[in-house]
Amino acid sequence: AFSGEISCELEDIRCTGCMYINDKSIKNVFTKFSTSLKVAHFGGLRNISDRAIEFAPRYLENLNVSGCFNVTDKSLIHIRNNCEAMKRLELGGCSGFSNKALAEYLQYASAKGIEVVLPAENISGLDMGLQLDPEATKSLKHKVAKWLFVVLAVGLATIKTDLMSVGQWIRLALFTGVLCILYIGVFIIALLLFH
Repeated sequence: AFSGEISCELEDIRCTGCMYINDKSIKNVFTKFSTSLKVAHFGGLRNISDRAIEFAPRYLENLNVSGCFNVTDKSLIHIRNNCEAMKRLELGGCSGFSNKALAEYLQYASAKGIEVVLPAENISGLDMGLQLDPEATKSLKHKVAKWLFVVLAVGLATIKTDLMSVGQWIRLALFTGVLCILYIGVFIIALLLFH
């Protein structure tokens, strides 16, 4: 008979759409494999919340919580402060995040080289916090340039998403086209006013 302890080093777990997995299950996985777990895909697990994500291990590199509706700003803060090895975070279909928390995490992720996957509807309306020199923003010309820079930054951020449907891409293309037309109109008005 075997009298020792069996050891297992789990590196990758993928549980998507399993309706019986809850916070306690995820907490147990995170706790038991805190030093070995690198990839955790929990897409569509509607029964998990911040109570599970707060146990995400520091060495976790890839986390997918797409469609986990009960995951909120608290989880983003935990991931930012504790998951030092994070390389990719998928948040598609998560409605529990505030625009402020998402914008702050996107800035942090950009600085750290973390890929964040979001569908377009999560990005619209975000204040990316991009700032130019305060003196430069006084003129209309620089305000337009700042606005265009934010639009381009948001557009580039959406290119990383692999969760967008064809309809979402069409809406993004239409939105970008309208913004370009508005930019051209504002630029022409600025030229007329300042000539």
